[in-house]
Formats: sequence, C-alpha cells, structure tokens
Amino acid sequence: MKRLIILVFLVILLSGCAKNYINDSEGQIPLREDPSTYRDGIYFATYSHHNNDGYRGEMNLTIREGIITKVDFREFSLEGKDKISDLEYYEAFKAEHNLDLRVLYTRLYNSVIRNQGTQNLPGTGEFPDISNQFRFLCESILYAARDGNTAPIILPMNEVYILTSEPDEEGYVPTLKITYVADSIISVVYSKLNPFDEAKESRDDVLEAYRNATGMELDQIYTDYASQILRQNSMDPVDAIAGATETMEQINDLLEQLAQRRLPYNKMDELEKAE
Repeated sequence: MKRLIILVFLVILLSGCAKNYINDSEGQIPLREDPSTYRDGIYFATYSHHNNDGYRGEMNLTIREGIITKVDFREFSLEGKDKISDLEYYEAFKAEHNLDLRVLYTRLYNSVIRNQGTQNLPGTGEFPDISNQFRFLCESILYAARDGNTAPIILPMNEVYILTSEPDEEGYVPTLKITYVADSIISVVYSKLNPFDEAKESRDDVLEAYRNATGMELDQIYTDYASQILRQNSMDPVDAIAGATETMEQINDLLEQLAQRRLPYNKMDELEKAE
C-alpha cells in the first residue's frame, strides 16, 4: 500500500513539472494546448512581383513542436537589397519618418509568436502595406503548415501601379494607372493630370481643339489605347492608332517603366543573392 501511494505521488509530481514551454532563439515560448495544428518545418513565402514602390516582401517562418518559434520578414528592392541591411535606406527612412523599421518588424514578429497567429497584429501607422504584406505571407504559410507543405509559396502581387512621365507645356502629366489582380490586368486608365488631379481630356477647349486638328476625340483615343493594354494583358507596347502616335509613344514609355518596376520573383536571383 505504501509503495502504491509513493508511485501515485511521483506521477503527480512529474505531471506538475511537465515542460510547458520550449527554448528557442526567441527565448522561452509557451506551448499551445493543442500544438498539432501546425507541422514542424521551415516555411517560405513571397510575392510573384515587386509592388508599385519597387519592393517585394518575403517571409521565412519556423515551427517546432507544433508552435511558431521564429519569423523573419524582409522587403527587397529592385536591386535585391532589403530595407534593413540597406543602411542608407534604413537610416534615411528613420530620419524622415521618425520610425525604426527594425523595431516595427520586431513588434510584428513578437505578436505572431505570442498569439501563434496573425490576430491582433500591431498597426504600422502610415505604412499599411507593410502589415498587409506581412499578414498575407504569414497566413499563407500557416495554412500550408497545417499539412506540413514546405514548398515555396508564391502569392500574386495584387497592386495598382501608377506610372508618370514629364509634364507637357501646360503642366499636365501623362499618367498610366494599371491594376493587377491574380497577376492579370483588370483595369487600365490613361490620362493627363495637372497638380490638382484634373484631367486635360475633360476640358472642352482641349477636346474641341483636338477634334478640329485631327477629326478624332481625344478622350476616346486614350480609352482605345487603355483597351489595347487590357486585351493583351501584358506590358507589351501598344500598336499605333493613326493620328495619335505621340500618345502611343508616351504610353509605351510608361509601359517600359512598369516592366522595370514590376519585376518578377526569380529563384535564381535568390540563389545569387544568398551567395
């Protein structure tokens, strides 16, 4: 009987001392009540292209014993530099906005590790794109982690790109706005805007002068060129409309600008960067 009591006491003692956390580079992280939701592994996610600002977010996330133990988020420029290691950008950003990107990222990391998910992510102030990219990448990884799928995740860059060139003699700026969803163009608008965002083609005197000079409607020309881009669903140059070659040249210059900004993610570039 005494031996049975001692055995029961030891079981209770051991269960009370059971480890309820794991040690990781981030410190002691409490174990979840049900750690079976996520499979262990190192996961990676990024976007298919750079955004309108010329940056592409990517994330590495580590899961051990069923819990998130490490998060690493970076935003890479067209030159392959991330905002933290690019000291010139990092210091300039801090000085201009009175905001330390390293601190901001750390808050996001800690929130995910503490909450074991993206609920209650801290705000990123006047830079919502940072938290949005972070959230989408993290949620995509956690979805894949339910099955333990560690294959790289490439998300479509849903974005509105705004391209501009030099203003004309009246101060109107050629502006091309292209919207991508699921890596397809769904909207194209070409216009000439003044500093007050007023369209030149909305002026009756401009429309009348163009009509008298060419026999065509200026606003319709802009619409026809935009429709070309929408139909071809690419950044390829548009074909000239008779009598409107100057507009064609302006639009094609802007499309070339877009091609340089919306660079695709390329795994070979990543391998070269790692070297």
